[in-house]
This record gives sequence, C-alpha cells and structure tokens, in this order.
Amino acid sequence: MRVGIVGLGSISKYWINALESNKDVALVALCDAVNRDATKYPFYEKLDQMLEKEQIDIVLVSTPPSTHLELVRTALLQKKHVIVEKPFSTTLNDLEVCVELAQQNNVILYLAYHSMFGETFLKAKEFILEQLSTGDKIISTTAQCEDDVTKYHSGHSWIFDPAVSGGGALIDCGINILSMLLDILGPLEIESVSIMTPEGYKVERIVDCKFLTKENKPCTMFYDWLSKNTAAGFHTFEFESGISIQYEWITRTIKKLKNGKEEFSMVINSGESDSNIVPMSQEYITMLEDALKHIRKEKTQHLNCDAFYLTMKCYEKATRK
Repeated sequence: MRVGIVGLGSISKYWINALESNKDVALVALCDAVNRDATKYPFYEKLDQMLEKEQIDIVLVSTPPSTHLELVRTALLQKKHVIVEKPFSTTLNDLEVCVELAQQNNVILYLAYHSMFGETFLKAKEFILEQLSTGDKIISTTAQCEDDVTKYHSGHSWIFDPAVSGGGALIDCGINILSMLLDILGPLEIESVSIMTPEGYKVERIVDCKFLTKENKPCTMFYDWLSKNTAAGFHTFEFESGISIQYEWITRTIKKLKNGKEEFSMVINSGESDSNIVPMSQEYITMLEDALKHIRKEKTQHLNCDAFYLTMKCYEKATRK
C-alpha cells in the first residue's frame, strides 16, 4: 500500500519512521503548505496536487486540528483510506461529516492515539485483562497526570489557540488518557467535568472529569497540563478482590498490589519512553501496524472515534473556572 503524508510538523518524523520501518507500505509523497524538511520524497504544497500526481492508497493527516476537515474530506471523496493524528478536529460535527463520507466511499477512517500503543500501557492492559478473566471486577479507576506542555511547545504555538487546537489540556493530552480508559473500561458516562483556564491563556490548563462505567463504577481523570511538578502519569485500576494494578507512563513502571501491599513491580525497559521527553517511535510503529490491520480487512470502518466523541461531550458539560 502506498502512503502520502500531509503535514510535516513535529509529529511527522514519528510517522515517517514508522512507515519506513514497515515492509508492507511505501511512503511515496509528502505534502505541506509551509515546511519542506524531508526532501528525499516527492513534495507537494497541496493535497489535491499530490493525489492527482501520485498513486496513493492511504492519506495520513498530521496537520493542526482545525485543518483536518478539509483534508480528510478531500481524501475520502477520492476513496482513499485516511489515518488522522489526534485530535480529529475542533468540532464533533466535523467527525460526523467524515464518518458518513467514509461509509459512502467504502474506505477506512482511522483516528490515531499514540498512547494506546505505548509498551507500558499494553503490558498493563495484559495484567488487567488477566485479572478480569478470573471473574474479578474493576470497582474504581483513577488517572492522575501532570506535565508541562511548554517544554514541548513555545507559548506562541498554535496549540494555545483554541480556534486551531480546539482547546487545551482536555483535547490535546486528556484525549490520549481517555483513549486508554475507554480501551479497557468501555463506554463512560459523564458525571461532571471541571476545567480551569489560567489568566493569560485562551485554553484550559486543568481538567477534572468524573465518569461512571457501564457497571456504574467510578472513574476519574485529572490532568494538569502546565504543572511545574515532576511529570507523572499514574493510572490505577482497583478490583473487587482487593487487587490494584497501577501503571505510570513516565517511569514506565507497572505495579500489582493486594490490599495496598505491593506484590510485584516491573519496569518496561526498551530504551524508549512513553512520554514526549524522548522519541515515541515505537508507539507510532505499533499504531501504524494496527491501522494497516484494519485497512487490510477492506471493510468500511470508522475506528477509535469514542475518545474524540467523549472529549467533545466533556466540553459541552464542563463547568469553567
């Protein structure tokens, strides 16, 4: 399968590496209205030019969120499979329009959340599913995370402009956390959402969400996007039996506790980190493999839409401070 990338920002290097590492696909062209850093591939300034000149099966969209609708629509209307970097767009209506177009044109629309493919999460998920297979039940879930996004983006980045990004902590990083929670817990019902926007910013710094699982069990997500504390990302799943499984995606640590007493601890060590502190190349390699698996099935699907849908519903119900 032949792939063209639209958008050569900071994330594109992970996609290029993933594509070059996969023998089942060929990266054939790049497209960006401004950047032209990777010059060994044919380059275009507009997507329609790239699609006219190149034989492409999959369009990979890695531009700022507010540009996604036009690009995704263009590709879907030409019956191309589309992989879209998170978040999908800035409005829920954009997703609904593109889901319908994917169905009409019998192609795959795949929403990409790299954190779902971090090695720490995938190993922790194995332990959680193993515990569930014994008949044990999750009774409480907590995601408590903090980081300083200014370490990766200057204060003038588009990420702080809601017209381009769609929001702050919730839609940028919170959506990754939600993708992991949904992957394990299934649908979540919103109980309450509180978001705080600091003075001098147009987007939220802190998001505090409370959900109920389909079994009516509590799930909370707290994220501080501009924390000056040491970066941390703790996710804890508590079971009816007294077992707790916790993973922390910065230190790549997984722990299993029984009634608060540690039974084992392990560190995922492959020379990579699940955070943005060092390259996330393995996550993108694994995520690409997952997307290709679905595309090969040749069935019309819109995949991983739940996290974006839940994110936008959280904004609708949020109390703002």
